[in-house]
Amino acid sequence: MRLTRDYRSTPQVVSLANRVLSRSRRGAGALALPAGAVQLQAQRPSGPAVRFDAYDDDVAEAAGVVAQVQRLQAAGVPLSEIAVLYRTNSQSEVVEQALADAGIGYLVRGGERFFERDEVKRAMVLLRAAARTERAELTGDPGADAAWCWPGRAGPSSRQQYVGPCGSGGTR
Repeated sequence: MRLTRDYRSTPQVVSLANRVLSRSRRGAGALALPAGAVQLQAQRPSGPAVRFDAYDDDVAEAAGVVAQVQRLQAAGVPLSEIAVLYRTNSQSEVVEQALADAGIGYLVRGGERFFERDEVKRAMVLLRAAARTERAELTGDPGADAAWCWPGRAGPSSRQQYVGPCGSGGTR
């Protein structure tokens, strides 16, 4: 059984996907699909033309994404109908931050939000502690110099250690 019908994408997107697949194995000039590949057929109505934009860096690209989302929203497209796709999860950080800075709500599907990941939470705790230490040195306020512990397991027990001043012995 060959699955050739694409029910989610417009003909413009399906056509582009077919062309990309065709060129990926045969070189830039040929349009033959690789062995075993199928020619997809779109089942949805026609939509807008596929558009490519080039940016100098990730921050500029994220700003471009935000600008496009804002244009679509201003044109009456609900945010629930707008999707931002990226190839790897590492690209999500800058896009998520740009959306948040612009006050645009978002939902990450198929992965965790960048700032919800354990390793990012731990890094943020360390950065905040470093900022407090720096502030204590600059202001002379020893209370701003408290060292903080990061979330983790509290030894062999399964209780979670909370983020708080080191030595406080706090567990939940």
